[in-house]
Formats: sequence, structure tokens, C-alpha cells
Amino acid sequence: MPNALARAASGLLLLPLLLCPTILAAQPPPEDSRLLRYPDVHGDRIAFVYAGDIWVVGTEGGIARRLTSHRGLELFPKFSPDGRWLAFTGEYGGDPQVYVMSAEGGPPRQLTFHNDVGALPPRGGYDNQVLGWTPDGKDIVFRANRVPYIERLGRPYLVPAAGGMERPMRVPESGNGMLSPDGKKGRLSVAGPPSAPSVAEIIRRAPRPEG
Repeated sequence: MPNALARAASGLLLLPLLLCPTILAAQPPPEDSRLLRYPDVHGDRIAFVYAGDIWVVGTEGGIARRLTSHRGLELFPKFSPDGRWLAFTGEYGGDPQVYVMSAEGGPPRQLTFHNDVGALPPRGGYDNQVLGWTPDGKDIVFRANRVPYIERLGRPYLVPAAGGMERPMRVPESGNGMLSPDGKKGRLSVAGPPSAPSVAEIIRRAPRPEG
């Protein structure tokens, strides 16, 4: 009797193993696209990053169109308020800088030329990270790691979309963020020393440039 029970038990153990190939074969194939990141929506279009390049697709779905193909990373695409332009962070020269190009594709124009802080540790973020646009479409908002006491922290800047000098905003330190639709307020993440202002204080400040 013990031998019969042992044979029956071994048969039960073998059954799932025999069924595994059939079960696996019945699973649907994995999707071709994997990690789609940093989406930005304007009207009926979505810009996003896949495999380090910028793509655009309609909000109803369909075939996505790749706008960039450089071996360097292109990240954080943001549509201009009129939808004609895309600002983004690109690593064309080995370090991340702010660029702008037509939302239909084409050659990008470099807007920032300040040396970045170099390689950051894991979860250290990106230097010269594009955050968005001012409501009038004249300036691009970006975050740069340019605070004197630590390389991992930064503050927001403005740079003209047509080219020109960068101007620091009236926020001494921030992480990611965005402006309100009227451009008079901002919602920014803050992480820093105790002397840094609170999020509520920063939101109440008008995000105009210094000067």
C-alpha cells in the first residue's frame, strides 16, 4: 500500500510539469513596446520617450512616429502652448542640454551651453531637465543643478525658445515641477536643508525671473 501511494503521489507531481508547455503555449505573446516614459499631451497628440528617443502618437492610438534617432538620450519632451514646438533634454554632446525642435520633427536647436555636473549617483536625477513652457510660449522652464552646496540639487531657470541667456527663477531650490496655466504660480517638489522654503511658500511665489 505505501508503494502504491508513493506512485500515485509522484504521478500527481508530474502532472503539472507535463501541462506546463501547454499552459505556456496558450499565453498571449508579449507586447512589442516595453517602457514608455515621460508623456506630454497637447490636443490630440502625445509625445513620449521610448528607448531613449522621442515619439509622437495620436490620443486615439495608432502607429507612433519617431521624431529623433540620435544615439544619445532624448528625454522629457514638452509641447509648446501652441503645439508647434517640442522642448526636451538631449545628450548629443555627452552631457544633457536643453533643445527645441518642431513638433513635426526636424533638426533640434541647442538652447543651453552650461557644463553639467557630470555623472550623478543612482536616483540622482538629470541635469538641465526640461519642465515645461511659460504660457506665452516665449520661454522654456528647466531645472539645472546649480546650487552651491550640493551637486544633486538644483533650481528652475528660464531660457528663451528663440535663444538667449538663461535666467534663474525666484525659487532657490526645487526638484520637478510645473507652472500654473497663467504662469503666476508654480507647483514644485522641494528637498533640501532646513533653511529651504516649504512647498507652500514656493507655490505662493510668482515664478518670474530674477532681476
